[in-house]
Amino acid sequence: MIRRWLDCPDCVFRYWLTPWGLRIRGIGEQFDAAVTLGAKATHYRVLVTLAGGALCGLAGLQLSLGSLTLFSENMTAGRGWIAVAAVMLGRARPLAVAAACVLFGMSDALGLRLQGEGLPNQITDSAPYVVTLLALIFAGVRQRIDAARVVI
Repeated sequence: MIRRWLDCPDCVFRYWLTPWGLRIRGIGEQFDAAVTLGAKATHYRVLVTLAGGALCGLAGLQLSLGSLTLFSENMTAGRGWIAVAAVMLGRARPLAVAAACVLFGMSDALGLRLQGEGLPNQITDSAPYVVTLLALIFAGVRQRIDAARVVI
């Protein structure tokens, strides 16, 4: 568990301060500009896509064999979309994404806690999704306010 928290500063260092990370971020944001500069953009894109797929496969392996030791259909229950929302909320900054993941994890734990208090499953199971929607709405409103401030 502590090792995962140490990975966040490592990601910040690798993706924001090394030439390799800067190349990957640059290729992801402006593919054509990276090609113009002579970077092997297609090569990097394929490698990063393969690495992402491998990490997703390891996550699925951990989910299916980590605590349950069996596979069941729909075991993720849509939590992958919450991960996508965490990346959007954190604007692809590793520490902000980690904070968003903590927020969503706490909302999931709150749902389980409320279920123990006797609330119906339908309400408690929706807690992480409601928090995700509220966080994205809040972030969108804040972004519009910031954009309006710049224009004036």
